[in-house]
Amino acid sequence: MTFIPTAPAGRFEIPSIRAFARRFFAGASRMGPTPDQIAARHAFRRTVRLSDRMLDDIGVTRAEVTQAAMLPIHINAAQWLHDTAKKRRIAEAEMLTRGKGRPQSRHIYPN
Repeated sequence: MTFIPTAPAGRFEIPSIRAFARRFFAGASRMGPTPDQIAARHAFRRTVRLSDRMLDDIGVTRAEVTQAAMLPIHINAAQWLHDTAKKRRIAEAEMLTRGKGRPQSRHIYPN
């Protein structure tokens, strides 16, 4: 027979609010995307339809937009794209300051 410890006489244990919230929100990610997440991703996917010239004006590449559109829905694709493009621009600026020359153009536009 296994001994199960219990609370002292006259006292009973109430689970803390923090423990309840931890268990509740741990399962929240498994419930699926929220309507706001679905709407945001739907709006973001419109950027995939932009031309390469427009994406270049915005400061992102087609590859970055395509990769962001394929991220899991719980990740904010617009924020990820912003962060990734910023890191790339910083790396390009560092390459210029180190004297390695101008980075190659990402797009060649027809005349």
